[in-house]
Order: sequence, then C-alpha cells, then structure tokens
Amino acid sequence: MHSQLVVVIIVGYYSKEHLRRCFESVFSQEYRPIEVVYINNSPADASHLWVKKEFPSVTVINNSSNSGYVGGNNKGIEYAINIAAKYVFIINPDVYLESCCLKNLVLAANNQEGIYQPLLLYPDRTIQTSGNNLHFLGFGSSGKKDFADIIDVSFCSGAALFFPTSIPRKIGLFWPLLFCYHEDLEYCARAKLAGYSTRLVPSAKGIHDHLFKSRHGKKFYFMERNRFLFVMAYFDMIHILLFLPFFIIAEIIVLFHALLNDWLADKIEANLDAVKLLAGIKQHRKIIRRLSKVPFSELSFMMSGRIDFPNPSSKFVQFGIFCSSISWNLFSRLINNFFSKHS
Repeated sequence: MHSQLVVVIIVGYYSKEHLRRCFESVFSQEYRPIEVVYINNSPADASHLWVKKEFPSVTVINNSSNSGYVGGNNKGIEYAINIAAKYVFIINPDVYLESCCLKNLVLAANNQEGIYQPLLLYPDRTIQTSGNNLHFLGFGSSGKKDFADIIDVSFCSGAALFFPTSIPRKIGLFWPLLFCYHEDLEYCARAKLAGYSTRLVPSAKGIHDHLFKSRHGKKFYFMERNRFLFVMAYFDMIHILLFLPFFIIAEIIVLFHALLNDWLADKIEANLDAVKLLAGIKQHRKIIRRLSKVPFSELSFMMSGRIDFPNPSSKFVQFGIFCSSISWNLFSRLINNFFSKHS
C-alpha cells in the first residue's frame, strides 16, 4: 500500500496564519509516501517564501496573480499526474488532519475507485460536513449526520477532496469557468455521470477551522453565478421546464435575501455574467455528454429539497426554505420517475 504516492495539494490565498498547523498535520500522517504541493495565489503576502524556509520539502508554486481555488488546484493536479502519483488530496489551508486521516482514505479508495472526503469537524468537534447535499435547484449545503461506516454522499466537500489521478485523466480537471465555489459540486456530478462514486470515510477526520458567517458579497456572487452555470451545464431543457416554478420561487427568495444583506448588486451581476458565459457552458455540456455513462436520473435520485441559508435573515426566507423542502418531498418521486423515463 505504501508504494502509492499521494500528492497533498494546498492552495493559499492570504492564508499564512493557518499554514503551520496545516502543514504539521499533513507531515504527521501515518501514511507514506506523500509529497506536499503549496500553490500560492497571493504573492504579495510572501507566504511562498515562508513555506520554503519553514518546510523546505514542500514543492512551492507561486502564481503571479490569483488563479482562484479552481486554477490553483488544477495546477496541483497536473503536477501530480506528471510525476505519476497514485492519488491527490486537496485540502484547504484551514484544515488540520488527524494522524490516521490519509491512511484511512487510501484504504477506502483502494477498495473502490471514486472521490472521497473525510469527516470534517469544527474546532469544538461538532460536524462541519459529513458529505454535502445537492439541492434540486443547484444549491449545495453541508450534511450534518454522524455515520459509522463509509457511505455514498451527494457530493464531497472541496475543503478536503481525495481521489486517484485516474479520475482527472479520464474526466478532466476542475471546470476553469467556476474560479471558486461549486467546483466540488460540479466535479462530483461529472464523476458520478462518468460512473464513479462519491463517498464519506467517517474514520478519516479533520478539523476545518471555518466560519460560515464570513460570507460576503463577492462570495455570494460566485456561489450564485456558479449555481446557474451548473444548472445550465447539466440540466436539459425538459428538466429546466419541469423545475421552472421552483426556480422562480427560489429566485424571489434569493433576491429578497440579497436585498436584506446589501448583496443585490452582486446577485444581478452574477445572473448577467452567467448569461455572458453561455459559449463556455455549451462547450462544457458537450464534455459532460461525452463522458456520461449513466442517465441524469442518477443525480436526481441524490438531490434534496433542503436549502442552507446561514442565519436566515427574515421569516419570508425561512418560509421559503420550508416550502422548498415540502415541495421536494411531495414531488421528488414523480420527478425521479419522469427522469428515469426520459433520460
């Protein structure tokens, strides 16, 4: 087993405060061999120089400008493929791994090829994500259930993403248009349609020192823009028409939520920019169709009606979330049967 090289990829963007603990947790892993690659997306903070000094065995790639979480990790994946690594393990710089994390991920992946994630915990040991939920309108949210055994999930969290290099060799890298956010959702969806599983390994654990309340207008912009990119790339027109009433209701709720948080301009910009990228979406749709071995219904069966708004800002938004969940519970069987017949 230990002949299988794992390349650990860490993309930093003004993340220097987290790096020492992150690197120390990686180098304390029971599994070997590993190679660690640090991609610096913020050259102004000189974190690449600090890493070279403090952790000289780390391979450092210093970007001249911010290439986003997608662009940074794509460089790391390409590096892993070029040196014939068996696996890649993408982690956020604010993720700290328990010592048996990597060993347990490799054990799971050796038994079944696919995309995996560890159980991610907050510093107080409550669950941050045990696999993410895919909403039928393209939203993503963190699962909070505690599982004892390896289990299939809708999609794995990009904060700690583990997979063999054979997968990007077959389905490609992260979608460059996304830049950041929803890259994990889209990549796992593409992998699922290509016949791979996406799974949680609860015996592999990490601490994600992550504050969800840090969401701001630019983050909201990318999440909304990329949600539309995902829907337009993966849904056929018949699926969009079938979901259209739900899309309209969700759009009203999101617009109201954006207005209350002073993000309305970001929301409008996200919608307009998504339309401007139609050529890139069309090209990606062709890639998805070429790779797909299973029908779209395989994705729809793993969707839910849950929308995760942190600290919903009004009773109206809370009511909309409740209605979304109830609507999906009522209509999901009908919709899934429809997809099964028409995919």
